[in-house]
Amino acid sequence: MPSVKDELLQWNEACQLFEARDYKQALILLDAIADTSKIHFSMGIAFINLKKEEQAVVFKAGFLVIAALSKAIACDKYMAIAYYVRGILFFRRDFFVEAIADFSDALETMRSNLIIDYTQLGMAHKLHAFEIAFNRGLCYSAKGNMDAAITDFDDADRLHPSSGDKLALEEKIDQAVDLGERAVDYVNVYEMDYGKAVFKPSEEKVKNAKRVNYLGVSKVVAGVDETDAFAGFSGTLVKSQKGLVNSGPFEGNGMGGSETLQRKKSLTDVSVSSARKEKADAARAATLTRMRIVPPPPSPDSLPRRPSAPVIATRNSSMLLDPIDISRMDLGRTTGSMRSGSKSAASIRSEATDSGRRSDKIRVKCNYKDTRQIMVPMDVTFKELQLKIQKKFESSRPLQLKFKDGDAMIMMNDQEDLEIAFEIAGVAAGNSVEIWCFD
Repeated sequence: MPSVKDELLQWNEACQLFEARDYKQALILLDAIADTSKIHFSMGIAFINLKKEEQAVVFKAGFLVIAALSKAIACDKYMAIAYYVRGILFFRRDFFVEAIADFSDALETMRSNLIIDYTQLGMAHKLHAFEIAFNRGLCYSAKGNMDAAITDFDDADRLHPSSGDKLALEEKIDQAVDLGERAVDYVNVYEMDYGKAVFKPSEEKVKNAKRVNYLGVSKVVAGVDETDAFAGFSGTLVKSQKGLVNSGPFEGNGMGGSETLQRKKSLTDVSVSSARKEKADAARAATLTRMRIVPPPPSPDSLPRRPSAPVIATRNSSMLLDPIDISRMDLGRTTGSMRSGSKSAASIRSEATDSGRRSDKIRVKCNYKDTRQIMVPMDVTFKELQLKIQKKFESSRPLQLKFKDGDAMIMMNDQEDLEIAFEIAGVAAGNSVEIWCFD
């Protein structure tokens, strides 16, 4: 099973392929680690770009976009950008009722904010409330409900920031009002730049995830034989394979003193007595001791084998091939998970490490106005943990969570941060997790 660091590097590689417009390969890499809202959303955007690149795509990218965005919403029901993009897709396919519902959910998750800047979350895009209101107004006009449409157009005009191009919005509103139900055929909805709309991992996390060889590579600086080139006992074997012959010991005082070291002739040419052979062996042993050569590790066959971990099935990649029926699709507005056929990284890690000798519960110590403890399952999601902590402290709204990494307090924003907190705390070894909560 890949580690958290390996998944982070794979995510980064997929983003690089996305920027290089290799959307198929990016989708393959993302599908292998798809267990967070950011990954599922990025997959949906990759499908949109893939459809633009290949108009005759055989596996119905439009429906797969909606499926990917629905999974993103199931992972994070407060993801306003996912509701927004899915609403646009429904609008393009004349599913105006579903589009109105998604735009309404997007406005609700905006929480009265005019703008949500996703740059700090890894995607270079700002979502504006006036764009959502205008798009919903177009949907109402297409349904013939001009009163609701005009209300949304007025809201869009009111929510537009004063620093933006408000004149362009007013022209679109006037045109939509004049055309009425026909506005959907002539007035364009607000959309985002799909060529850049992908969530990227933190550059600092990627930098720290890359392996660094702090010890360097060892090399031989002195040897008994001038043909020695290995810091171990493998040199003798290599020399014998190359047809090289071992030479005799040092003349004189061995490695010490200032006298010039002179080697004896080859043992094949000079007859050496048993006494001199013993002296040669002693000199070689003393030299190896001074060089402090570590003997090679024991062979794997001689070591005791630990019980093998259970075999983990690879993630179901049928999403890339199977068409999806929207009429039977769970759009994530009700309870229940959209992750069909896939498991979270925390769940898989729990199955791989569980050998029946420890509990499947984690003890979480929560510090807020006072300190309380809760028990959560090993495969708990970030939203489930946040909700359980909220109920524990009887808070009226979700609390912000932080965890400690050394002396630093790190904000916990999503499933990836939760898994990192578990890894730092050593949950796999049975340790508890300590979390700090804030309003």
